[in-house]
Amino acid sequence: RRSRLPFGLPGAPPRRAVLAVLVGLTVLIAGTWAVYGSSWFRATGVTVDGNRELTPAAVEKAAAVPLGGPLASVDTGAVRKRLLAALPRIEDVRVERSWPHTIRVKVTERTPSAVLKSGGEFIEVDRTGVRFATVDRAPRGVPLVQLTPDQSASFRHCGTKRLLRAAIAVAGDLPDSLHGRVTAIRVRSYDSITVE
Repeated sequence: RRSRLPFGLPGAPPRRAVLAVLVGLTVLIAGTWAVYGSSWFRATGVTVDGNRELTPAAVEKAAAVPLGGPLASVDTGAVRKRLLAALPRIEDVRVERSWPHTIRVKVTERTPSAVLKSGGEFIEVDRTGVRFATVDRAPRGVPLVQLTPDQSASFRHCGTKRLLRAAIAVAGDLPDSLHGRVTAIRVRSYDSITVE
């Protein structure tokens, strides 16, 4: 009498199913090794796109992307956080893997809506009131906020910071037809803001 193999027993998986599982495991192991263990998908470089004022070298330095390891292991969220913390000029940034070897950094820089004079330098301020850069020369077409407060009740109530925020809000809300034409925003009180 012939003995039956285990595969022939009722309830045992057919040979094709076992073979398919083995092939699937082999592909999974090989794929994991290729992505994490081989040199085929190593992070070897960083590309920077969208920058205007920032240099690619400054962005790369702040990103501090760990090169040489598996591209899949690069924590793109951590790279993004480092960039936003280190470079206030960046309003937003997208960090992506570009297979097989590159981390791609897409930068959106803040646009100055106004500048404040500080000694011999100028502080750039965006439309939301964020002071993001100090420069030697005021950018062309960006109004200078000049605070010359009177001693009215409005000034005593609002204070300098609130007056500056109001002036920057005015600068940020200027219509497109006036962009580049306004040279100064003079602030005497909360209800006396003059656009020149």
